[in-house]
Amino acid sequence: MQLFFIIGLLATLIAATLAQPASGNVCSGTVEKYIYSLQGLSSATGGNDLTTSDFEGNLYYYRPCKPVLQCQSSFDGLNGVCQKDNRLLPLLFFFFFFLKGKKKNAYSFVRLIPTYHPSGSINRVVWGARRQGASTGFIISFQGGEGGRRTDIEFICDSQIPFGTLEPDYPVENPSRFYHLKWATSYACPIGGFVPKNDTVTMKAN
Repeated sequence: MQLFFIIGLLATLIAATLAQPASGNVCSGTVEKYIYSLQGLSSATGGNDLTTSDFEGNLYYYRPCKPVLQCQSSFDGLNGVCQKDNRLLPLLFFFFFFLKGKKKNAYSFVRLIPTYHPSGSINRVVWGARRQGASTGFIISFQGGEGGRRTDIEFICDSQIPFGTLEPDYPVENPSRFYHLKWATSYACPIGGFVPKNDTVTMKAN
């Protein structure tokens, strides 16, 4: 009985060692045995904020390797992603109350809806593998945003796209306050690590 217990314990330890969970910071990380870095993408973008918008008109700011510059609302001072709420609905409600003569209600309603929403901190970054495999890119999850907001950015390795474009994923928000973006680029390909035999990097274009 003790022999089986020892064998089982050894098997568990070996499996845990081989699993090698993803780890990293805002600029570089390791997913299983693959090493990734966004430093090249940061240099290629000139250290500027990149933006993309969803079908509702919300604008998302992201700056590779650094906190965003344009977020006018600071949750912890180090916003990895920021959402600017450009929807027309708050404005429509404002005019509805204003025309009804309820100016106090109108202004109160507008104040309850901030324009900028910090959607994840560079101090709360989690790396993960794509469903297509650890060699095909990675996912960075920015957590700890305003009101529990968080953002996943799926970086897709595609050697045919030198730069690429930040885009909303579908669905862009699911569940509420959990945003999903994506970026296909050659900068999302592994820069090192052990590549097993017969391991194929799946390329996915925009």
